[in-house]
Amino acid sequence: MRRYEIVITDQDGKPKIIKGSKGEVLFNGTFTSTSSINNVFGGIGSKNTPIAGALDVELDLPISTYNSPLGGASVRIFGVGLPLLSQAANFNPSPDGTTYCNIKISVGMAQGLPLANPKQYGVVMNARIQQAFGNWQGTLQTLDLILILPAGSKENPYNFSFKCPKNEKLSTYIQNTLNNVFPNATSINVNISDSLVAPEDLTAQHFTLTEFAKYLNRKSISIIGGSTYPGIQITYVDNIIHVYDYTVPTAAKPTKIAFTDLIGQPTWIAPYTLTFKTVMRYDLKVGNQIIMPQQSAQKGLILTTPASQSQYSEVVNFQGTFFVQSVRHLGIFRSSDANSWVTVITAYNQNTANVSIELLSPGILTIK
Repeated sequence: MRRYEIVITDQDGKPKIIKGSKGEVLFNGTFTSTSSINNVFGGIGSKNTPIAGALDVELDLPISTYNSPLGGASVRIFGVGLPLLSQAANFNPSPDGTTYCNIKISVGMAQGLPLANPKQYGVVMNARIQQAFGNWQGTLQTLDLILILPAGSKENPYNFSFKCPKNEKLSTYIQNTLNNVFPNATSINVNISDSLVAPEDLTAQHFTLTEFAKYLNRKSISIIGGSTYPGIQITYVDNIIHVYDYTVPTAAKPTKIAFTDLIGQPTWIAPYTLTFKTVMRYDLKVGNQIIMPQQSAQKGLILTTPASQSQYSEVVNFQGTFFVQSVRHLGIFRSSDANSWVTVITAYNQNTANVSIELLSPGILTIK
């Protein structure tokens, strides 16, 4: 059973309440597919019982490193009444940016089908609503929300003032800069190579996290050099900032991807980079590590062809530990297609060039 919850609050964290002309409540701050009270449906059920008449929602939530953004996220909610649609502008930020709406989106699966895992349900995005508008086309009435991640903008600039003296490690000064800009962050974890030492006095001034991340990525690549070093990456997920360059193992335990989690076939899309699709889940975060299924070739997984245009076009087994590069949650709640409630992962393994290749049978290889 699919599950979602969309919570909208004002800039102070209070539920966004919208009332009609007669004082009736049109919106109480939450769109959800489950009940939050006990004894629903005539005494049958409990908390988190699915709501039969839950509104259909369409989600497109791309999440990636800030040096390589994927673009804005969007949510479309179907079946919203005209009184609320006429007040869609109440979700928009004020011109001066002093008032705005935050949005927290939780998705995944509820208990039900044999392969559904309710432990994989959780928050996938905390963002701000950049634009909201109502639409009425034929029999469809929808509320569309365009989202942005709060990390600085032209209207609300942040002060990323970065200074690193010559021959000093970048990690210390990156940490100081981010601590100054995000004092309320739960944690800021900087895990980058000790070889990243300033070749000269470095000074930079940026107003968004995207600009700052792109600067660090370019500068780190110029310092390390080589054709395989990806540079510094920055992610900001669940109020935790991760700065890494794939050279330092993270303390978090890698998430194991089960064979039954996969929808379709994983495939290589670039050197050291693969992509795969799973059922919608929250626990795969950008910057985290994953372990691909073991012995997948024996189960008939992945038979790629030379048309994939990859040096790994004959590989049938994607084994080993990978860093999650990007995550994209795509969903249409009431569509019956399995592809309509998925999480698409792009993962990177810098050590792929050093793996061993074993011949399983004529024409079939496996990576270890």
